[in-house]
Amino acid sequence: MSGIEGKDIREENTRLSEEEVPLKPGPMPGLPNEPDPAVPTTPDAPDPSREPAIPVPIPAVPSTPEPSTVPTTPVPQPVTPDGEPVPQPATPGAEPKPLTMPGIPAVADPDEADDFAENEGDPAAQLRELEQALPDGEGPNKPYRIAVFASGSGSNFQAMLDTARAGQLGAQIALLVSDKPQSKAVERARAAGVPVFVFTPKEYESREAYERIILEELAKAKIDLIALAGYMRLLTSVLVEPYMGRMINIHPSLLPSFPGKDAAGQAVSHGVRVSGATVHFVDGGMDTGPIIAQRAVEVLPEDSAVELQLRIQEQERLLYPEVVSWFAAGRVKLDGRQVRLF
Repeated sequence: MSGIEGKDIREENTRLSEEEVPLKPGPMPGLPNEPDPAVPTTPDAPDPSREPAIPVPIPAVPSTPEPSTVPTTPVPQPVTPDGEPVPQPATPGAEPKPLTMPGIPAVADPDEADDFAENEGDPAAQLRELEQALPDGEGPNKPYRIAVFASGSGSNFQAMLDTARAGQLGAQIALLVSDKPQSKAVERARAAGVPVFVFTPKEYESREAYERIILEELAKAKIDLIALAGYMRLLTSVLVEPYMGRMINIHPSLLPSFPGKDAAGQAVSHGVRVSGATVHFVDGGMDTGPIIAQRAVEVLPEDSAVELQLRIQEQERLLYPEVVSWFAAGRVKLDGRQVRLF
């Protein structure tokens, strides 16, 4: 066999082997292998290795309501200070009158309205503005108002004025009552701008007659507490009963010792070693009311009644304003004849 013929035969055999025995392709990365023809498969069987798909609901898009069906918030009806509805202007585009509450003036100045808006979110500032708009003596934080009764120099009254100016009294001195129009106490009150009610007892037919007038003045001033400070008039039930538990007095001795007049002189003449000052409730008797507080003062062997009285007065001017501040703070409770302090 020649070389050429042998070469042809080999090429022919190679071509036949490639056509009769086709090559099986191998797996490719990332693609699944083809199933083996020898293993029968069920086309409709589920694949246990794959989780079933869960349908995701598509939210419905709400439709826009017609303008006529959109709910509207009712506008508050303005009222007058008496609670009556305010008629609204009929002219289109005219601004309505501002809303008001009974007893509170409407804000008419735009600048004032802006000031109130600045306090939005600050309840304390809004409460202060509300209290300022209320009539005097009303509101949740109205001042504790006292009336002082005095006939003489008014040294204890002046001590209360000084304590109030220092911001330590906790109360407003709203009225001075005096039976001596020319007294130093009246002069002190007018200099301090405190309202004064003075009267001349002989112009009235009885104590009860002028006490009824005093009672009317106390009601007008909205008095919470009466403090007698050197008031040299006996009181009747006309004035005592309405203010029972709200009327106090200061006396220059350690009660129940030495009630009545010239207490310092009584202490000196009896030779006691200790005297002092007492603040007590008024019950209609002569310095017999329940005792609230006392402050002791030593009686020296060489003391005269005047010298002892001056030293007692020094303690009175400290003790009396302090006791008034207890009342203003709600720290005093009367239980029979027992006075309890909180």
